[in-house]
Amino acid sequence: MIAAPSHHPSSIDPHVGSEAFERMKSLVGSWEGTMDMGEGPMKIDASYKLTSGGSAIVETIFERSPHEMVTIYHDNSERDLTVTHYCMLHNQPKLELKELEEHEIEFDLAEDADIDVAAEEHMHALTIKFKGEDKMTQHWTKYEEGEPQMVTEIAYTRLDAE
Repeated sequence: MIAAPSHHPSSIDPHVGSEAFERMKSLVGSWEGTMDMGEGPMKIDASYKLTSGGSAIVETIFERSPHEMVTIYHDNSERDLTVTHYCMLHNQPKLELKELEEHEIEFDLAEDADIDVAAEEHMHALTIKFKGEDKMTQHWTKYEEGEPQMVTEIAYTRLDAE
């Protein structure tokens, strides 16, 4: 049994994260994207929601399908944005902030990721490009046998904000 909080939820101060986390919070809402995996353009839906007292962002793509994937964005103890991607490749690569620019956030596989880079097919890098309030692109880099094999671009348009 989970104990109820000892204080009223409205007494909790709003969470303020790192600059990168605060930028990611702007994505909260529903999005529609287009990607091409070599078989022509394919539609993809994504949702972003705040959870855990506003200290984590949950991204869900391919919702309610066999390919559903969840990615969690949160600040680590050094207040650097960290990503855990629960992938349909049956692993959970951990990515860490590599670079933060005005309209772009780059992540790369963390040194402490539980991934055998030489043997496991996995998502190794992510770049998010912000194109105004209602458009963004994601570039996911997949590795196989220790080498980059494919970059998948997803171009998103916001459907609604939460």
